[in-house]
Amino acid sequence: MRARSLLGVTLGALAGCAQPIVFSGSMGSIEGSRPVIEQVAAPEQEQEIAPALAQIGVETTLSQDGFEAEGRSEFIARVRVRPEKLEGLPKPPVSVALVLDTSGSMAGEPIEEAKAAALDFIDALDDDDRVSLVVFHSVAETLVPLRDLGDGGRALVREALEGVRAEGTTELLGGLSSGSAQLQPVVAGGGVGRVVLLSDGQPNDATNLLPVADQIASRGITVTALGLGLEYDEDLLGKIAQRTGGKFHFAESPDQVATLFRDEVLALERVVGRSASLTLLPGPGVEIERVLGPAQSAARSASVQLGDLTELRERDVFVLLSSSGHTAGATIEVLDAHLSFYDPIAKQHRTARSFASTLAVESADDISGNAEVERMAARALAADEALAALTLARSGKLAAAKKRVAIAIARAKRDAARFDDDVLRKKVEDLVEVRRVLPEVTPPRVRRPRRMAVGGGRPPAEPPRPAPVGGLGAKRSHAAAMAGLGY
Repeated sequence: MRARSLLGVTLGALAGCAQPIVFSGSMGSIEGSRPVIEQVAAPEQEQEIAPALAQIGVETTLSQDGFEAEGRSEFIARVRVRPEKLEGLPKPPVSVALVLDTSGSMAGEPIEEAKAAALDFIDALDDDDRVSLVVFHSVAETLVPLRDLGDGGRALVREALEGVRAEGTTELLGGLSSGSAQLQPVVAGGGVGRVVLLSDGQPNDATNLLPVADQIASRGITVTALGLGLEYDEDLLGKIAQRTGGKFHFAESPDQVATLFRDEVLALERVVGRSASLTLLPGPGVEIERVLGPAQSAARSASVQLGDLTELRERDVFVLLSSSGHTAGATIEVLDAHLSFYDPIAKQHRTARSFASTLAVESADDISGNAEVERMAARALAADEALAALTLARSGKLAAAKKRVAIAIARAKRDAARFDDDVLRKKVEDLVEVRRVLPEVTPPRVRRPRRMAVGGGRPPAEPPRPAPVGGLGAKRSHAAAMAGLGY
């Protein structure tokens, strides 16, 4: 029997949706995939190749083995990036810009817990690691320029942290820009650089934050964004993390910050690839309908920014494809996946790639499905739809958001039953909660008089109001969807 296509259920309803990238640690069968590893030396090192290289592979698996030659077929490709464990290789030094919100809303327990967590964070790093401390309130201040933690550096950062006080407003843009500027020389020289951003409030001006995040990503710097409490803009911080290939975390209470900082140290210690980018190119007669991720499209291809690659943390990108017009018995070239990244251990720019193909067959009875790929794609799609519905509500389209989440709930219920999958059942619960909190994040409608009271005519247009940040339910829903997509 032919496997029921998840893509066939979703293409019509999901055209034009937001596209999150999906990370996963699950393993599956690898069929129709030809992984190839290539090594490319940086120009200045053409005569001296490091003997030890971090092993990063790419594997492509299709949701079905073969598709009908007649008519249009819809299917899924899972592209898995697999960084292997570092065996006997030294850990490259890392450089971190700690960017802390010290605005007035952080007064009391939040600022004290943030300072304590930051102190634990720097104590967990090695002496050859480098740290910069940036704070932002009404202005951004670089309290400690980037420097090694050895030779008195750790004590210097500790002293600066102990003197931090909460005051002023929230100049997040200045803090993010200052932190990334500290790391620019490091990443330009091939090192690992990461901004760790903590904020509990909405920025003074969010207009240029996402364009700045894109610039930071283009320089090879990732941003881990931590939202604290109930007043921060989860949509904004989440997008900063996504666009730079970083992680997003929600700390419901100040005492959770320390745990999140410790997790970040562990991730930093195992970076084996930096500035990773995945390019997807379909074969003849095959079209990319959608990539589940913040992908950039160019003609027939698509690319996804992955940021840092950490050993043993597999990343899955799901690609929704369609094909038509093939001859029965022909081998169909489905997808080329090309990964490029910088190896901070070997100091080289390197690539890895994978190619998937299948057969065009006369009958659906000749097609076998890969339930594992479809099941994992269904999980990702449920999380994706949660974020998409929240985004619609934030833009004032509450009716469209409700309709979208209703469709997603029905589909997730069918998939949970089909695969007998507890994770998908939890996704259904998450989507139901999203439906409940949609009104919280929808901006109020502004009613204007049809004519001016004096002189006639229509009143001037008012600037759009920002969407409400939402309460605890909205924060949890957003965080669950981000976690479901691997952020």
